[in-house]
Amino acid sequence: MNIAQGHSSRAHSPQADHTAAHPAAALARHLDAILAPLVLLVAARFRILGDLTLPVWTRLSRARQRIAALLGHLAAGRLPLPRAPLPASPGAARKGGPPPAYIPRRRAWLVHALGHEAAAYASQLEAALRDPAAPAIIAASPGTARTLRRLCRLLGVAAPQFLAPPPTPRPLAPPPRPSPQPSRFPAAAPHAAPPVPLARPPRPLRAAPILPAFRLS
Repeated sequence: MNIAQGHSSRAHSPQADHTAAHPAAALARHLDAILAPLVLLVAARFRILGDLTLPVWTRLSRARQRIAALLGHLAAGRLPLPRAPLPASPGAARKGGPPPAYIPRRRAWLVHALGHEAAAYASQLEAALRDPAAPAIIAASPGTARTLRRLCRLLGVAAPQFLAPPPTPRPLAPPPRPSPQPSRFPAAAPHAAPPVPLARPPRPLRAAPILPAFRLS
């Protein structure tokens, strides 16, 4: 067997065929067929987008790569690792680095900027999310759900229920405070009025001394 035949046999292995036939791989190909021309459209309309061209092109390109990687791992049976917790403050992860590029957060702003061309890709994304296999696939890949939520907002697509973020867990109630131990000494009444001092009794009067009588001669 020559090298070409060896590569061909590995490329058409049963595992590769199984991965390509997985519903997650089919959804990945469907989404890539939407995002790839959308990325090219953003680059071609740089006169309309102006300074937003590069940030939007970067975000869409990364979203395309992330969806392809996550759904590819899912099709191959390799579940992604849990996501690391976010830093406590918004700027903690970018301390000392350049600020993130500004991209409008208004819903469907890209469709308003590019018109019917972007609206066509929004309709295709909405149709892809109506695939009956999509809810089960997205449920197994939370990272894909987060990326698709951002794309839906960018294009003004009504996100289906299976893309909704998980509910935030409620904080645990604090444990009950222990009851105070009884004291050996009686506690003073709170806010008790100070005792009124007793009036001093009057001093008894001393009798005047009796002087001897003197006769006048």
